[in-house]
Amino acid sequence: MSLAFRDLTVFYTEGFDMKEHTKILFKGRNWKIPEDAFCTHCKTFAVDTHHYRNKGSGSSKYLDYYENLIPLCRLCHDIAGVDKEFNHLVYIKNLENILEHEKEKHKNGDYSQ
Repeated sequence: MSLAFRDLTVFYTEGFDMKEHTKILFKGRNWKIPEDAFCTHCKTFAVDTHHYRNKGSGSSKYLDYYENLIPLCRLCHDIAGVDKEFNHLVYIKNLENILEHEKEKHKNGDYSQ
């Protein structure tokens, strides 16, 4: 079962931790709290971390890299799971968001990776 971002506040207060791929996404975007997360497609509150290249039943950690992780709302996540064209569209939007984030970091003198 997937851990939704909204549930993270409960887990923080109870001393639990979020999934590793969600940590990677939050670190890459410099998000501190779940409310920072927004859907790549529709800009509503994101509750899921979508893998562009599906982990499948093997659950490979090799697919938990920043560019492969896409914050999505529940509806967009469901669509991306069944519609290859939509999945690719949100992947492209995700890469554009990453590029904008990196440009902003560079503009502010932050050259960290």
